[in-house]
Amino acid sequence: MSGQVTTVYDGFCKVEKRLVDKHELVRTTDAAAVLVCNTRTNNVIFITQDRFPMIRDDNPNGTVTEVVAGRFDRPVSLVDLLILEVYEEIGIQLNPRNLVILNDAQPLAPSPGILTERIGVAVCFVGFDESDGADKTYGVDGEKIKRVSVPVRQLDRMIYSDLKTWGLAQYLQRMLATLGRGDPEFDLARLKTELVG
Repeated sequence: MSGQVTTVYDGFCKVEKRLVDKHELVRTTDAAAVLVCNTRTNNVIFITQDRFPMIRDDNPNGTVTEVVAGRFDRPVSLVDLLILEVYEEIGIQLNPRNLVILNDAQPLAPSPGILTERIGVAVCFVGFDESDGADKTYGVDGEKIKRVSVPVRQLDRMIYSDLKTWGLAQYLQRMLATLGRGDPEFDLARLKTELVG
């Protein structure tokens, strides 16, 4: 295979070109993403940060609201990576018993026509006072991450700019509707009981 592929770029990611048809791909590490549900407030906790690739005329800072996520840039399991990322990005210590790994732990490809990346997805349940650390900036290695709380009943009115965030929000809304059977009082605390006990 090495004679059939050439490396065009090698940095944070690697761009390779297949010589036979000039098809390019971006080789990168896999990732993990988790939707954080606060059972105490019935809110979903997203993060917001500026992302260089998202800079456009209509988004000059590249600001994105998304779920907690991180890359497998260290040798850890999916569960361990999610626990680390939740702590690094929103300052919450996650109990692994309150984590629901989705899709039978099979990672999803966000753009299989160009990226090698696959993303493991999950939902977790926490219970904390959102005023603690609300004004704090989180992150590592120069990241400037802020927590954003969204009431679960407003998820269907949000405009999403990130596919994994939209997908996890859709999953949560479907689970609330299915398991709650239309009961408007069915909340995140009851969903947690249904999913993790």
